[in-house]
Amino acid sequence: MTDPQGRLLEINESYCRMSGYSQQELLGMRIGDLEAIETVDQTVARILKIKNHGNDRFESYHRRKDGTVFPVEVSTQYLQADDGRYVVFIRDITDRKRLEKNLYDQRRRLESIIEGERVGTWEWNVQTGETVFNEAWAQIIGYTLEELAPISIQTWERFAHPDDLRESDLLLERHFSGVLPYYESECRMRHKDGHWVWVIDRGRVLTRSEDGKPLMMFGTHAEVTERKREEENLRVAKGFSESIIEHAAEGVCVCHNIQQYPYVRFTVWNRRMQEITGYSMAEINRLGWYQTIYSDPVIREQVQERMERMRTGDDLHNEGWEITRSDGQKRFLEINTTILPSHDGQTHVLALMHDITEHKRAEQKLAQEAIRRRILIEQSRDGIVVLDQNGKVYEANQRYAEMLGYTAEEVRELYVWNWDLQWSSDELLEMIRLVDPAGDHFETRHRRKDGTSFDVGVSTNGAVIEGQKLIFCVCRDITERKKAEEKLRASEEKYRGIFDCSIAAIYLFDQDKHFIDSNQAGLDLLGYSREELLQMSIPDVDADPVVVLPAHSELLSGRRLINCEHELRRKDQSIITVLNNSIPLTESNGNVIGMLSTLLDITERKQAENKIKASETFIRDVIDSLSSSLAVLDQHGTIIDVNASWKRHATDNGCLDRNFYMGTNYLDVCEKAAATGLGIELMEIAGGIRSVIDRSESSYGREYFCQTPSGDLWSRMKAFPLNTPEAGAVIIHDDITAQKRAESSILNALEEKQVLLQEIHHRVKNNLQVVIGLLGLQTGQLKNPTVKEALQVSQQRIKIMAMIHETLHQGQNLAAVSLAGFLMKLTQQLKNAYNQHANILVTVEAEEIVLKMDQAIPCGLIVNELVTNALKYAFPGNASGQVHIKASRIDGSRIELKVTDNGIGLPPSVDLTRPSSLGLQMVRGLVEHQLSGSFYASVSGGTTFVMRWAL
Repeated sequence: MTDPQGRLLEINESYCRMSGYSQQELLGMRIGDLEAIETVDQTVARILKIKNHGNDRFESYHRRKDGTVFPVEVSTQYLQADDGRYVVFIRDITDRKRLEKNLYDQRRRLESIIEGERVGTWEWNVQTGETVFNEAWAQIIGYTLEELAPISIQTWERFAHPDDLRESDLLLERHFSGVLPYYESECRMRHKDGHWVWVIDRGRVLTRSEDGKPLMMFGTHAEVTERKREEENLRVAKGFSESIIEHAAEGVCVCHNIQQYPYVRFTVWNRRMQEITGYSMAEINRLGWYQTIYSDPVIREQVQERMERMRTGDDLHNEGWEITRSDGQKRFLEINTTILPSHDGQTHVLALMHDITEHKRAEQKLAQEAIRRRILIEQSRDGIVVLDQNGKVYEANQRYAEMLGYTAEEVRELYVWNWDLQWSSDELLEMIRLVDPAGDHFETRHRRKDGTSFDVGVSTNGAVIEGQKLIFCVCRDITERKKAEEKLRASEEKYRGIFDCSIAAIYLFDQDKHFIDSNQAGLDLLGYSREELLQMSIPDVDADPVVVLPAHSELLSGRRLINCEHELRRKDQSIITVLNNSIPLTESNGNVIGMLSTLLDITERKQAENKIKASETFIRDVIDSLSSSLAVLDQHGTIIDVNASWKRHATDNGCLDRNFYMGTNYLDVCEKAAATGLGIELMEIAGGIRSVIDRSESSYGREYFCQTPSGDLWSRMKAFPLNTPEAGAVIIHDDITAQKRAESSILNALEEKQVLLQEIHHRVKNNLQVVIGLLGLQTGQLKNPTVKEALQVSQQRIKIMAMIHETLHQGQNLAAVSLAGFLMKLTQQLKNAYNQHANILVTVEAEEIVLKMDQAIPCGLIVNELVTNALKYAFPGNASGQVHIKASRIDGSRIELKVTDNGIGLPPSVDLTRPSSLGLQMVRGLVEHQLSGSFYASVSGGTTFVMRWAL
């Protein structure tokens, strides 16, 4: 940490080790004293830049105490709130710089190889058409890259032969679709001077999109004009074949009699073979192939074993073997062999040999380079891990294994999500897919093997090696740095967090009432953005100046503002009510320079309070408008509220109620009055109310009588528990004196009416008995049996009516008859009247149905007629049988009456729609006209009459 002038204030041990100074030595120095390349002016300019921008990150060189210089990466943060200090993080990047230099040198070597071979290279963005060629590519056709600019895929198409382009496009499509692993095409290109040159165009797609489309393709152009010309010459004249072989770039030889070990005879041996081996064909045939070329006995034995397999048809394909030249040099050959058919029955072998010594040496150098890099990786103080495209560890150094607490072998079995705590496996795979050579830098948290975690800074970049995407990650434990940052943040955010996270709106104003700061709750309260609000002042949002202006005057005079309610206007012009607590902001000399205000939105609370007041007023008006007297008792029985009717009743009534008023204990008054004998039921009432207050009973009520000087009073009292957490009761009194008097009058009238009805029924029954008796006297004097029978039938019908009046006179109900009892009594009377039919069983099945008199009489007459007819006519010759009467409800409000006999049935001549007999005519008339019902009969297996009517 430094002060604004660059003096070192705090230094950690890591930098002391890095620079070779002690903390005491460094405390007396400036940051510029450590700089090795920046001048004092440059250092001052950088400090000012950091102050203006807040932070900076750059690379430089520092000088150690011993005078040596080392590269560093510097990250600087300006802390304005901490007296303008600077926090400087310095990282020794010596290893990284060395690695970068090695990578640069390696790239230069590769470029040198390409330039030495004069191979043209190209990079093609298949989707956009953007193309990059090297200078050798342009030189193949006699141009420079500047002459060909601007360069795109059309540059290639412009110079390529049209016939060859079509073939090239077909090969490209096969490679894009995956049929061919590589693209390779021989084609002609027009040279600058007008002639055609042959090139072999090789390439491969290295990156594809998610849906498999080719993205980037890399390849080479090698001029093969000479080779093509030689091939053409071979086709023109067979005689040129020897010349072609002789001048082939590869060693070409043909040997015969390969079964004759250890000697084989060569018949073809081109110039390149002599250059490769140092022997002529005559010398090699004389000295022997195995004995001269493979001087190492071990290699010779391996070659001999390989030749045995070749004799069986196992040709050599790009196999590498070490040979010894005639001058003793060791060379590496890449050998391809093919068995040639022959008409003489001997085995002939064509061998192509390519000297790959330089290539092998390059590989060895690369391997050595890889070893050197491995040493650097293992010696790195940072953890280094390489992931494959599936997130699995491809390689990791020992430092990274130690950071995670695993062995190197255990780490190689892990996936990145086994230790990363910040992202899911799907998110990590997506990050791997997106990483590119440009790389990325981020921070995360890693989980150790023992379950603990730590903060990590990760730098990544991606590369495709041998068709496989690898992700290189350099991981640094930043736990200590995070702790230091956390301490810095804690000191800065301690109070800012309270400010920003408060649910109350907090504003800062200057002395002119302009907004100078607001937390998020303040912005949300007024509906403005921060930029808008900081351009405004209090009058812009004040909707209650009568309250606000005096309050602000108090604040500017140095006094606090506590719980002040006033209104504000939001951005959408809506009005809100706030509770304002403000304090003045003063300088050290006491001058007020602004205000700090904390506001709470109480709009909903005020609205709720107003609704509650309105509701209470409404409920009070409703309760006071009740005619019932109402009082509320607390848990002790004391009256805490009464309505207007209770007040009127307590004032006007001459009874004890005048004592039952606000503040009076209702239960005590009842019990004292009961003790004096004034209210004999008051003790029981007090007990009932007490049980409601105690909630041992859900309610209590009773009616009581009270004698007063103004007259007798009847009251109905009800008590209900209060629906509140605290015990209590609601008492309701209703004056029911008028109701009681009306009930008494009604009861007296009912008693008089009942006596009158009983007397009427009794007199009607007696009168009908007189008529029955007169008809009986008249019947006894008649000689004509027809007339006599008619009078007897009429006499029976009158008996039915008399029976109903007798039943009404004797019953409790003077206007209705029980149908079941009446039918039982009627059938018994009919059986007695027709006792000569004792062998006929008459049964009754009736539900509990009550009939009024206007239905009971027709029903009795109907049953009388039908049962009489059945007894008289249905069972001739004293035959036995059964008559069944059934009465039941149907559809809830209708009656069905059935009279059934199992006799001989009705004669065919009887027409029920127009019956000729008086009895059936009377039955039909009673059902249809007097009962307003329906009537029908069935004559299957006897006779059944069915009547239905509404109750």
